[in-house]
Amino acid sequence: MSLKGNSSRIPDGKPPRFPKKPTIKQEGDFLLMECVLEAQPLPEITWFQGSRALKAGDRLQMKQKETGKDTYLLTLVISNPSLADGGNYRCNAVNAFGESNANIALNFQGGDDGGIAPTFIEKPKITPNSSGTLITMRCRCKANPEPQVTWFRGATQLSASGRLTMKSVKVDEDVYDLILEIKEPSGADAGTYRCHVENSSGESNANLNLNIEAEPEPAGQAPTFAEKPRIISEQNGKLIFMECKVKADPKPTFVWTCEGQEIKTSSKFSISMKEEGGIYVIRLDLKDPQPEESGLYKCNIKNEFGEINANLTLNIEIAPQIREKPRVIRVQKKRTIVIECSVRCAAPPEVTWYNRRPLSRRTAGGQSILNKYRRESTRSCWKSAMPPKRTKARTSSWPRTRRVNLLLRVSKSLRSRRRKRSPSRNQKARLPNLLKDSSPPLWKKARVLNSSLNCPAWIRLPT
Repeated sequence: MSLKGNSSRIPDGKPPRFPKKPTIKQEGDFLLMECVLEAQPLPEITWFQGSRALKAGDRLQMKQKETGKDTYLLTLVISNPSLADGGNYRCNAVNAFGESNANIALNFQGGDDGGIAPTFIEKPKITPNSSGTLITMRCRCKANPEPQVTWFRGATQLSASGRLTMKSVKVDEDVYDLILEIKEPSGADAGTYRCHVENSSGESNANLNLNIEAEPEPAGQAPTFAEKPRIISEQNGKLIFMECKVKADPKPTFVWTCEGQEIKTSSKFSISMKEEGGIYVIRLDLKDPQPEESGLYKCNIKNEFGEINANLTLNIEIAPQIREKPRVIRVQKKRTIVIECSVRCAAPPEVTWYNRRPLSRRTAGGQSILNKYRRESTRSCWKSAMPPKRTKARTSSWPRTRRVNLLLRVSKSLRSRRRKRSPSRNQKARLPNLLKDSSPPLWKKARVLNSSLNCPAWIRLPT
């Protein structure tokens, strides 16, 4: 931090000051109020009675006379004074270097009480300490009695605080050092300061300009997203990766979390960052994703200039799977057939049964079809059943008692937004001798739907 005081910024000149107490004297029909003023250059002079500015006229004359180098005699002349002219008068002097006032009480009975209006006898100083952590503003004033001191920054009156300290120290008879200290100064403390002093004999002001040149801020950039963070699925759903592309200077650090838990590199997760043309690509790879790995993933990216967060919500759905071999059950008394299929999926599936075409609740030939499912366990397994179906005896070359084969066929691929799984094909299971009727074989198909995913199970049985 570089600090420059008032002395190096202000050209040669003097703020106004009244070195002597104003005097009042009578000369015939004229009353004269005289003030000795020191200033460079000649200030602007205004006389007041109370708060009213006075103007020259038939009864009032205002004079100024140079009596020496930078010294002037200011005179207010009142002709034929009366009791109405009594009161408090003030002579205000202002130039580019400061302001000062001399007060005169006119009561037609007054005398010299030995008071001294406040005047600044040295140029105000601004002094920083060697480390730049403390700035001291000092004004030396002569006054009797001791003046009241008020400090201003611009038009704002200052009060003592943890950073600001105000002192008034008597250094000689009727001489005082007026001190303002600023701790840990910053660029916001720069500006124009004013020390206002006042006692019963008058008032005065001293101006100080504080300039603070801060160290140049280091160059750099807080992280910002170059593209919207995204989630991508590859390898038929066996690999999911989350990617954030950011701009930052210097190189950022990052942390991945899932539901508030930090993610570390492991056999399931791979974390990486690489730079491509001034853009950092931050990536989290998830191998062989499972439904329990769904959730809110966050990436916190930061450097010394700031930080950002990426939020990505991952939903993993598993295609329905035929969990157990389909079962065909025949209840002899009611002559019904129940076909049961156990399916693994995340939510209750939509089930459609086929006999060459989709079966409705009431089919042709008086057959009654009831399609229902029930949840089997907390592992998201659902059983679908198709009872009852009345069968009719048919004649054919088939023997009345025969073992039948069940052929389970699953489509070659299951489409999923998150993951693809291909069960084994052409899985065969032998069924017990359930039907004694001899009839041509028919193909039955149960198609299970869940979130646009399907898993057909084919069953070959006689009717």
